[in-house]
Amino acid sequence: MDTKDFYGIYRDLAEVFGEEITIRIYEHLHGLQVTFPVKLYSRSYIERQIKERYDGTNGKALAKELGYTERYFKKILISAKQSEGLYPCE
Repeated sequence: MDTKDFYGIYRDLAEVFGEEITIRIYEHLHGLQVTFPVKLYSRSYIERQIKERYDGTNGKALAKELGYTERYFKKILISAKQSEGLYPCE
């Protein structure tokens, strides 16, 4: 079997992930319409990463790594700190 033997999107999947994974995806999801969100990580994961890794100077780099803008990253940071009682609520 060659990746050219797959139809449409399955051909793209086979080229990126290989034939075996493509067949597994087909068996599990065929017939369904699947939409992938732009964001990969959940808000709770982002908050954990901030608590564990944010040192006050690496916000820009951490926001970029996690796929968020600095502005949204700061919003999550403030929200996380408010929930811990570190910032007064507005």
